[in-house]
Amino acid sequence: MKGTHSLEDLLNALGKPGRYQIIIYILISLNYMAIAFNHLGMVFYGAIPPHHCKVSLSNEGFSLNQTIPYDEHNKLDKCNMYVEVGGGETQPCNNGWVYDVYPGNPPESTIVTEWDLVCDEKYKSSLATTLYFVGVMLGASIFGIVGDRFGRKTTLLICLYSYLALGIGLIFVTNYVQFVIIRLIIGMFIQGIQANSYVLFSEMFIPKYRSYVGTMYEPFWALGVIWLALIAWLIKSWRWIQLALVLPTILTLSYIWLLPESLRWLLINGRYEQARTVIKRITKFNKIPVPDFEPENVIIPGISTENPGKRTFYTPFDLIRTPRIRKHAFIAFYIWFATSCVYYGLSLATSGWKGDKYLVFFTGGIGELPAYLLAIYILSRFGRKYPLFVYYLIAGAGCILSVLLPETDKSGKDISIGRTVAGLIGRFAAASTFSGTFLYGAELFPTVVRAMAWGTCAFFGRVGGIVAPQINYAGKASGYTKMPSIVLGSVSFLAAVLVLLLPETRSLRLPDTIEEAEQIDISGGAINNTAAATENEMGIGIYNLGLSPEENLSIKL
Repeated sequence: MKGTHSLEDLLNALGKPGRYQIIIYILISLNYMAIAFNHLGMVFYGAIPPHHCKVSLSNEGFSLNQTIPYDEHNKLDKCNMYVEVGGGETQPCNNGWVYDVYPGNPPESTIVTEWDLVCDEKYKSSLATTLYFVGVMLGASIFGIVGDRFGRKTTLLICLYSYLALGIGLIFVTNYVQFVIIRLIIGMFIQGIQANSYVLFSEMFIPKYRSYVGTMYEPFWALGVIWLALIAWLIKSWRWIQLALVLPTILTLSYIWLLPESLRWLLINGRYEQARTVIKRITKFNKIPVPDFEPENVIIPGISTENPGKRTFYTPFDLIRTPRIRKHAFIAFYIWFATSCVYYGLSLATSGWKGDKYLVFFTGGIGELPAYLLAIYILSRFGRKYPLFVYYLIAGAGCILSVLLPETDKSGKDISIGRTVAGLIGRFAAASTFSGTFLYGAELFPTVVRAMAWGTCAFFGRVGGIVAPQINYAGKASGYTKMPSIVLGSVSFLAAVLVLLLPETRSLRLPDTIEEAEQIDISGGAINNTAAATENEMGIGIYNLGLSPEENLSIKL
């Protein structure tokens, strides 16, 4: 088998896939549990329990209604107390606050109860979440470049162990500013873990399997949500929750020896001896013969052997230069924003829903498991456009019904569980939109700008994550608590309308040039063919981006 061979030929000869690839895939996918912990941890770290002013020692013998006024909802005022016992003029709390938290040893504590982030300071909890996602956005830019320069495995390990050190360090912070700064930096490294994990396992498989590889990791996210809920319920103190969630990362020290470097990256960078070592290791584990391939003669897709110095460079302007790509780009940017905004908006609001916040969050994780698995089937069977349309409609309806359904029936019986169920259904639908938006982020755009388009879509997705906690905070600050859910529902409904303006790409051959992408009409028929339909059954376009070595594979996340 001397001579030149494609990278796909080499990967195919190493197992279809073999036990080695499957085990490594599972090990890397476990990283997504840590990503879920950190993206959603503020549901518990930043939860605001019921509270009221702490009365002075001289007033302890009086009842609360003599020292604290009632608000418009006939509940003890959270931020004011009487100047004199018995009523009259009020003043802001000047002795701190009393929090109605879960008892235990240790009792429930959050950054809110520890640093009194209530009343005039209540914006700080949602701000901490927003700044964390700013860190995630920065990490997407930094560690994509680092991964291309120093390797997927090396960058992944750096991010994992930096997160381990910072995650342990977080439990020792003494004030809010320290907490926010460390969480922002953790967000950067978490995004480095996510991007390089995704690229590392996607580059192990031939295109035939990458469609499933690129979606089957999502249940690990749901497992992370479930585990977060269980740990938070068992421990309840935010520092000990943080320690319990970060300590298992110590086990990833074994990744130094267990994980291989990406063969694609090694071959692109001329690391042929290291590539041979990886090939021998895989074949030995899979109990198959070493393929008679010379790494130096393996052809990498997207790298031309002719006129290697001649290359056309594209800029973000190419995403808006031509009319059809421009339309697709603006819609794709919005639906990525909507998906993240609605999902994180609903997820982060869980602690304020009716019912036990731990049980509600746990139920959400349980529901996401089948939601992700069902989405894989639905998107492969019915395409992208109409399933996404339905998912966005359900998500929008769930958001709005979660605040418009009645809390009591005519007899006064509490039926607020209906609101919680509606919110959970909306969250499940929002979670299901991720796979479809990821597919569209690749399939709508030609090879020459696909990585750039994906990266830009991911940027707007991160903007959605940044905006979501501020939408939730706006409802609390304004006193109109229904506003966030109505806004999120409207965002989702608009996404449902806009997605109908996109072509169906399930059976579409992925365009390679700007000109080909401009031929795609709303029916998706311009460059349609049966062969492409087989290849693109579940969205190979996401994982087979056709990138040259200089382009940033990791930017897509």
